[in-house]
Amino acid sequence: MSSKIRAITTGFALAFTFTQATFAEDGKVYPATMCQGSLVGNPPITYNDGRQLKNNSTSNSAVVVCPVIKDNVFSNAGLNEAYMRYYKANSTGFLSTLYSYSAFGTANYVQYKSDFGGAGYKTLSFTPISSYNQGYYQFIAVIPPSPTSTKSSVISYRVDEN
Repeated sequence: MSSKIRAITTGFALAFTFTQATFAEDGKVYPATMCQGSLVGNPPITYNDGRQLKNNSTSNSAVVVCPVIKDNVFSNAGLNEAYMRYYKANSTGFLSTLYSYSAFGTANYVQYKSDFGGAGYKTLSFTPISSYNQGYYQFIAVIPPSPTSTKSSVISYRVDEN
């Protein structure tokens, strides 16, 4: 009788363990210091102060690429949600695009968000996006210029992988 109870208990424990794993969500917050400028000018218009990536230009927008690490390489379940946090020094547009690329970058899912509102600390929120088996994700952001000493910047970005 005790071996029968042990077998049933073990079965329930295994079923509970596997049920929990299927609902797991893997969220990560990345610092903007991981982002790289793609149109940086000469001298470079982007500046990394250790907390955020700023656009030092008073007249040109800075285009930056922000990588995302995909934990489940063979999954195509995608991202549940994603955010980009930033600071705008004025009402000039801040643009961000979330890409989910195939393994060779030949296909993609894409979401585009923009903010043409006033200055301040802001968050752009993205809805779920699919992914490709062995593919990758990245954000591309356009940081507007700032005519003042307070500079527009990317602060951090977050993704919650399914």
